[in-house]
Formats: sequence, structure tokens, C-alpha cells
Amino acid sequence: MAVYKKILLATDLSPKAARAREAALQLARDHGAELHILHVNVLSALHMDYRGLKEADDYVASVMASCRESLDAIPDEPGLTIERAVRTDESPAGAVLAYAGEHAADLIVMGTDKVDTLQRFFVGSVVLKVLHHADAPVLVVGRDSAGATPAKRILVATDLSEAADGAVRHAARLAAMNGAAMTLLHVMEPQMGTPYDMGQVIGDPDPEQGRAALAGFVERTPLEVTPETDVRVGPAIRTIVDAAEAGGADLIVLGATGHSALGRVLLGSTADRVVQHAPCPVLVHRHQG
Repeated sequence: MAVYKKILLATDLSPKAARAREAALQLARDHGAELHILHVNVLSALHMDYRGLKEADDYVASVMASCRESLDAIPDEPGLTIERAVRTDESPAGAVLAYAGEHAADLIVMGTDKVDTLQRFFVGSVVLKVLHHADAPVLVVGRDSAGATPAKRILVATDLSEAADGAVRHAARLAAMNGAAMTLLHVMEPQMGTPYDMGQVIGDPDPEQGRAALAGFVERTPLEVTPETDVRVGPAIRTIVDAAEAGGADLIVLGATGHSALGRVLLGSTADRVVQHAPCPVLVHRHQG
């Protein structure tokens, strides 16, 4: 059974977005989904006029027409419904989120690039804002992401919380549909001491306790596939990325909490950086609790 009915591809029309476009098209084919392709232009006549550019309205109109031509150049496919849209907004992320809500998209696909820290603050800001606020799952596809579409090896990182339940179920549905192997990874992070309690002995996490907790999670969470399980001790971000590389994962699935301030902090500390360093696409599924 198809998992997605409406897929939104948000694209900046740059080379880094090519892999994301390929992934979105293939997902639309596989799921028989309606595909919406959106480009958000941040130009505005007001900004151009402020900068002293004459005939700003004509300039903006020409840019919009050029963007529309780029979208129209994406060929139609028999049996595949493709809707194309160009919008102008000072907030690209806000426009993506608004469009996704208006059209009831159940998956947002975006492209990104591996860049240095300073560039990441700017280049990745649109993707990260969408990750933080989208109601639908968000699939982030790096320009150099490896892995097949549809995914045949899915790595699901779980902290065994209630928020993780939906992400695991979602991944299992994808695995069942694609005949994919699914690995459920639980990372136990070592406890870090501070300069004020260095005299305190802090033991490493017990992997056996982690394995028992993960087994209990699988037992009480009905899934459409039987996953392999893996428990590792280490820093969460690096451990997830290493596990994906070692296992040849085509897709990493992460769970995130809702729109609370705490949820955004938790998301920012793990999913944001996994997205930046992952060797394959990353799907972030938000728990609406």
C-alpha cells in the first residue's frame, strides 16, 4: 500500500537540488502520488526599488517567468500528475510550509549540500527551518547522497521515546512496501562529567540494558516488518552516521518531537547535524504530541 499521496518538492533550481528532484520523481512513481514542484523566489519589487533598481516590477516579472520556464522544462510523465508553482516570498521556508499546508502534502522533499559552518548557517537555513516546523515528514537529499530510490536498506535511529514510535512505524511501512531491510538503531550516549564533579565516577552505559529496552520497544510496537536491532555506545550523531556508512544504508529515518521549544532544541541537536553529515537521504518524521 502506498505511503504518500501528495509529495511536495521544494527546489531552488540549483545543481545541489538535482538528486532531490530525482528522488521526488521516483517516489511519486512508486507511490502513485501527485507531485507538486515549488520554487520560492525571494525577490520583491519593494526590495528592488529600495536598492534603486528602476522598473523593479518588470525585473521581478522576468525573473519569475524564467523560474517558471525552468519548472516547465521538467517533462511530464504518463500516469504521473505534476503541479508546478512559483511563489515570491521574503521567507522561503514560510512559503514552503504554507504551500504544504494548503495542498495537504504528506511528504516534503528538499535538497541540500555539504558546506562549511559559515555557509551552512545561510545555505541550510531554509531546510532547517522547514525541518523544525513542518507537520509532514521531510526528506532531505544531499547533492552527493548515495543510495537507491526506493531505499532497500533503511536505518532507523530511535531513542525509544513516544516520539520515536511514529517514525519507526513510518519506516516500517516504507520497508514493507519496498521489500527493504530495516535496522533499528539505539544509541546510548556516554555520560559527560563537568569540571565541578570530576571526582565523581561516571560509568559508561550498559549495552545489555539498551538491548533489553530495544527488544521491549520492538515487542510492544506492532510493525509491518521484522527489523534487525543494533545498540551502540557513543556520541549520537557520529554513531548514527557511522552505522549508516557501515551498513550501506539508502535512507536514515529519525523521529522528532512537535513544535515546542524543547522539541526544536532536541531536533536541532541531532537531526540537523545528521542531515549535514549523512551519506544518504535523511527522513525526519515529526511526532505531533
